[in-house]
Amino acid sequence: MEHPLLKNCKLDFRLKLTGAGRWCNACGDECLGFLYYNGDRDIDLHPHCASLPREVVIDGVSFKLHTEKDSTLICYRCQQKGARRNSYWSYRSRGNG
Repeated sequence: MEHPLLKNCKLDFRLKLTGAGRWCNACGDECLGFLYYNGDRDIDLHPHCASLPREVVIDGVSFKLHTEKDSTLICYRCQQKGARRNSYWSYRSRGNG
């Protein structure tokens, strides 16, 4: 599989990887079962995270999925910011990064 936000990155489907724990690059949670994996770039994605839509619309506001980290952003829903919250993929509106 190739993800549109991960340029030149082929992801292989795995039932489970052996060895040390693997953590999803999109959400930060541990990959305990199926995952998409790229060893060259050390990327792991839950199947659900790999299939997130590139854009969602909530209450008429468009949010686009971003992969870059930005600890200065404030969450639209809970109005909080923090290093861990902004260390993973996030949906952002045009006025929010």
